[in-house]
Amino acid sequence: MKLIKIKTVFIKELRDTIRDRSTIFTVILLPLVIYPLMFLGMGLLLGRQSLKEEGKISQIAVQNNAAPPRLIELIEADKKLKITNNTNPQSALNGGKIQAVINISEDSVSSGNARTKLSVLYDASSRNSKVAMDRLRGLFEKYRHQLIIDRLIQSRMDTIIINPFQTDFQNIASSQKMGGFLMGTIIPYMIVMLICIGAVYPAMDITAGEKERKTIETLLVSNISRNEIVTGKMLTVITLGLVTAVLGLMSLALTILSGLSVFSVNKIQTSLSISPGAVAFSLLTLIPTAIVIVSVMLMIGSYARTVKEGSAYGSYFMMAVIMLAMGSMVPMEASSNLFAIPILNTALCQKELLMGVFNWQHIMLAVLTSSFLACISVGITVAIFKQESVLFRS
Repeated sequence: MKLIKIKTVFIKELRDTIRDRSTIFTVILLPLVIYPLMFLGMGLLLGRQSLKEEGKISQIAVQNNAAPPRLIELIEADKKLKITNNTNPQSALNGGKIQAVINISEDSVSSGNARTKLSVLYDASSRNSKVAMDRLRGLFEKYRHQLIIDRLIQSRMDTIIINPFQTDFQNIASSQKMGGFLMGTIIPYMIVMLICIGAVYPAMDITAGEKERKTIETLLVSNISRNEIVTGKMLTVITLGLVTAVLGLMSLALTILSGLSVFSVNKIQTSLSISPGAVAFSLLTLIPTAIVIVSVMLMIGSYARTVKEGSAYGSYFMMAVIMLAMGSMVPMEASSNLFAIPILNTALCQKELLMGVFNWQHIMLAVLTSSFLACISVGITVAIFKQESVLFRS
């Protein structure tokens, strides 16, 4: 293969693809505009909803009028709980008029030191009702603690019995490590997804699209070999896919720095600092994976008769790729076997690298597996371009 011929195909395909408005939208506008708006919108919506839930008063009903006075006092003292009188509490709960119903055992109310049974009815399908249930759970613990102290005092026993030790849980993870953990769950998935989005349309356009426009024949009868044609087209699609991924990550970073994104809702102190080594090894695992994705898309586009048909097939492939990449979002300790699975191994490696973990066994296994699959997929793509019966099937 001659580099000058590959360069000629690459520049020609890149120039033709960039002229298309659809490419400009998917490669540039989508990652720069749509994703920031999406994350900002989700952040503002979740933040607003969180503030609304915190400030909303939970309406509850107590079905037993002989409820312990101290319990009633605790509920009335809580500014986020309000007792309402309702003739049919369960119906009101089902209708969303109240958020919880407290049932108190009749016998236990007048049974002295006997165990009191408090039953809380709530609607698990309602977020407001679940919030009310959490508030009541905390209040009941406070009520339980007060009752125990009172009974210990009556029995002339030391109240330290119920609190023999103190607990103090401290998170030793630095803000940088927390940032790597949080970003490691989303960035690997986003990189693979953005590469797919940026590559699918150009891949179909320079294969099935050229067949529709009757321009691929001119390229095939030129003095450029099929290997050089496939390499040039592949470099074009990989370039566009990586540009989409880079622009998407840049817009994501700016959105996070704005402090209004969905990642800011959890109020966890985080920072993200990626070492040059992590970037280098991330690219080392990403490049063979990008080659696999692009070569399969070129395969699909070469087999398809039209861009519409190729896009339909490509969307199914893209769904499979994205589902594998979502493995980085699963909270689990990845075993070595998972790093032999294409796409998933890249996402898991990038997750580890973002967290500052350099596991050479995982990196080498992922690179070798992806590189082997890349060689096979490129070979199949070249073979398809050499078989005109497949390329121009009717």
